[in-house]
Amino acid sequence: MSLIQRNKSIPNQVFDNGTNDLDYIPNIKIDGVKILDPCWLAWKSIIDRCYNPYTVNVEPGYINVYVCDEWFNSCMAFREWWIKNYVEDYKIDKDILTDNQIYSPETCLYLPEWLNRFATGSRNTKSNLPRGIHLSEAKNPECKYVGEVLHPITKETYWRASFPTPELAHRIWVAKKLLLAKELKSEMDDIDIRIYPRVVELIQRP
Repeated sequence: MSLIQRNKSIPNQVFDNGTNDLDYIPNIKIDGVKILDPCWLAWKSIIDRCYNPYTVNVEPGYINVYVCDEWFNSCMAFREWWIKNYVEDYKIDKDILTDNQIYSPETCLYLPEWLNRFATGSRNTKSNLPRGIHLSEAKNPECKYVGEVLHPITKETYWRASFPTPELAHRIWVAKKLLLAKELKSEMDDIDIRIYPRVVELIQRP
């Protein structure tokens, strides 16, 4: 896999758009209704996330994210991967397998939304609290910090408790989330056996 870290501050038609070399028309009209090819839409979406100046400005988390040369230079190359990996109603994800900020055949999978949400966890960006922890509205110092784990599929509360320190709250939060991850292991393994150990790694990070 090769990668050119393109200068995103300089608009360039090739760099912004990638190379659409599909041997068919990806958008057509039938009886006045526009039909868009889902493979082309997926490819265009990852190109836009990384190189469209508007998208990068709105979502600065994509500033250092790139598309591998194989996919950037050939939508047909992306299509070969897409045909083997696409799952309806799933979304393409580049973070579940590695920390590399690259869309590529080696780093991407199609995942259900619940798994993406569960793996990335939650952090309050407005505070310095650990992931999964927020301040309680109660004034009792013994229950100042609240840890909570939601079941990613049912979206119901799997566990919730209050603690006197954020460190203790986070430690128990990690243990509870690991327990839930183990319960969901079979669902993860059905998608890809590499997912579960990676999710465990992500949960255990500070």
